[in-house]
Order: sequence, then C-alpha cells, then structure tokens
Amino acid sequence: MKIVYITYLFILLLISTACKRESEGDAPLHSADRHTKDSVKASEASNDLAIKESAYKITQRQFATTETSVAAHLGNIISSYLSVKDDLVLSNPKSVAQSAASFKRATTGFDKSYLTLSQKKVYDSYFEKISVQMESLSQLSDIEKQRSVFADLTQNIYQLALAFGYNNTLFNNECPMAQNGRGANWLSAEPEIKNPYYGASMLSCGKIIEEIR
Repeated sequence: MKIVYITYLFILLLISTACKRESEGDAPLHSADRHTKDSVKASEASNDLAIKESAYKITQRQFATTETSVAAHLGNIISSYLSVKDDLVLSNPKSVAQSAASFKRATTGFDKSYLTLSQKKVYDSYFEKISVQMESLSQLSDIEKQRSVFADLTQNIYQLALAFGYNNTLFNNECPMAQNGRGANWLSAEPEIKNPYYGASMLSCGKIIEEIR
C-alpha cells in the first residue's frame, strides 16, 4: 500500500512539472504561434534596416533653381574640390597641387550678375576663402600639410554645396580620428568611404553623416 501511495505522488509531481513548463512557454508552438513570432522577427529586422538606411540626414539645397551659368560655375568649383579629394585619397601630393592649381582656370570669368542678391551673399562669403585655400594647396608639397588645409577647405565648400547643390548628390563624410583626433569632414559624390586624410593606411575609416541633394 505504501509503494502504491509513493508511486501516485510521483505521477502527480510529473504532471505538475509538465504543466508548469507549458505555462512558462516551454511547450511546442502551434503553427499559428510560430507564424506570429516569425512575423514579429521579420518586422523587427525591417525596422533595424530602416534605421541603418536613415542613419544620416537628408538635406535639400537652399536654392532649388539657379541660372545655367551659375550652376555650371558652382559645378566647376565642387568638381575641382573633388579632384583634390581623390588625389589625397591616393596620397599623391604632386597631383593634389596640380588639381588645386587648375581651380583658378576652371573658375575664372564668372559673371556674378547672374546671382540673385541672396545667392551673391552666400557666394561672396565663401568663394574668396576657397580661392586662397586652393592657392595654398597648389604651393604645398607635404601631404600632411595639404590634408590640414583640405580640412578647412571642406568647411567652405560644404557651405556652397548646402546653398547651391551639385550636379549629383553629395555625401558629407566624417572621420573622428583625422587632424590628431579633432575630427574632420570631406565631401564625395559617391557613398563609398574613401578617406582622404589617411589614404591607403585607413581607407575605409569614417562614415556618412549627411546627404545633400
């Protein structure tokens, strides 16, 4: 009789344990439950992707329309800058100097009368600074000094890009390690990271922080 009673208690214990596990979610999921959980996971993955894709801000240029000669002139300014940037990526100081020297030829002869008053105010605030910095780059032969000037040049080119845009989308990139840890930016016409402050030694260091359209 005692053995039967112990056996009965043991069976009750097994049943109680099984019920507890099922209530805590250890029981196998029915197909509908699995579908629900899979849908939740898919939604979470989609949200994560959306967050990654929108990790940087989108900025529309200030002047939606510009006169044809203005757009061409600003395009020459930014194209000259992008050529300098590409030469810095390749760590080629001679080519940097040559690209900077071509800036003057590419931007001479522009008639500012085609600018509106608000456009002229922005243009006059930055063009002369850019011209001086390009001239400085054309005279330098040390790549690190060129990169230092380029960091300042970028800030002025960025302001013109914000105002007038470019023929294509521009990406504003950031490298937190450049300039001895002070950080620096550069603009590019493609989303691929190619760092002009380190070249091949740290080519992919940096991230896009803004897209200018």
